[in-house]
Amino acid sequence: YACRKTLADSRPRVRGRFAKNDDFGDATRTHHFEDDDE
Repeated sequence: YACRKTLADSRPRVRGRFAKNDDFGDATRTHHFEDDDE
């Protein structure tokens, strides 16, 4: 869990999509791609 929290904390939160801890894994990839596109 600590590792995931660290990674999550390091990841930039886009539009508050990184709020869910349950789906943070999928949300990270999704918002990461969106951020890259923008």
